[in-house]
Amino acid sequence: MSWRLQRWIAALVSVLLVAACANSSAGLERDPGPGSGPGPGPNSAATDQQRADAHLQLALAYYQQSQWQVALDEAALALQIVPEQPDALSMRGLIYMASGRQALAGAQFLQALRIVPDQPDYLNNYAWYLCQTGHAQASLRWFERAAGRPNYQTPEKALNNAGTCSLTAGDRDAAKKYFARAAAVQPGNVRSNTELAKLYFNDGNYPRARFHAERATAVAKPGVEALWLAIKVARKSEQPSTETKLLAQLRSLYPDSAEYAAYQRGVFDE
Repeated sequence: MSWRLQRWIAALVSVLLVAACANSSAGLERDPGPGSGPGPGPNSAATDQQRADAHLQLALAYYQQSQWQVALDEAALALQIVPEQPDALSMRGLIYMASGRQALAGAQFLQALRIVPDQPDYLNNYAWYLCQTGHAQASLRWFERAAGRPNYQTPEKALNNAGTCSLTAGDRDAAKKYFARAAAVQPGNVRSNTELAKLYFNDGNYPRARFHAERATAVAKPGVEALWLAIKVARKSEQPSTETKLLAQLRSLYPDSAEYAAYQRGVFDE
């Protein structure tokens, strides 16, 4: 999704969604649609864009709540007001993907890219679509295009996705390179460091695995996967004090997790 949608995620307040749910579709039907009102004026295009953006914000909110059909309805309303709006097309693609309608998703992503060919978020979305639909190798050049755009504020996302898709394609060496590039862009990135720690751990390179595991867990609330991996690395590296410290975090943060249950059983290879 584009920088505007990312900004909306941060700006979206709960009252917007609550009001929308309270009004339901009946309230939305009162939207007079494009071209209504007193007629064209200097602010009419801006007003239409604001109304379309409001529907797109709602589409994003419903998407985050996994309410696919309502999210699609809101995206359709945005496109009715401002046709061929690439943010709305890309949003609709994401909704189609999440709801299992992959063929429809691909068409939306390509339509958005026809309008704005070098928008990095659209490139990343389409690449991920390819990866998820059996074209992992083909997706890599699209991820590369996204990561290489100078206006991309989060190239590590595309690089991490490329790493994941390289693993899907069975190329562990390429995956390492992509995750390493992501970590070079953002050294504290949890996803890239977790994946690198996992790859090096499976290679038996415990010093490199420990380096990335420490980075992956150096956050306020480490994820359960990163913590469990760091525990296994500490165990293999014969660092009992580090293992004890990490175990305390695992027990405190994720007492009901499968990982903590595995530790209690003494099983480290599941």
